Amino acid sequence: MTRRCPITRHEFHERSPDAEQVMTAISESLLLKRKEFSTGSFGYAGTGKIEVLVADTLVQCQVSVVATVVDSKHAE
Repeated sequence: MTRRCPITRHEFHERSPDAEQVMTAISESLLLKRKEFSTGSFGYAGTGKIEVLVADTLVQCQVSVVATVVDSKHAE
């Protein structure tokens, strides 16, 4: 079964909210956890879904965030 996106590409490009609004939705909905990565670095990571209003249609967006502490691979 093929799933269908509820908005068109044109609607997305012409009527989607700006990045600041999307970042607000992410910060209100996504829980970041401390994580040590397989590379030896550490930082924060989180995944989840948010809802964004585009062209009068509520759409789900999948979000993945990784924030690595710079040079943490070399930390003691």
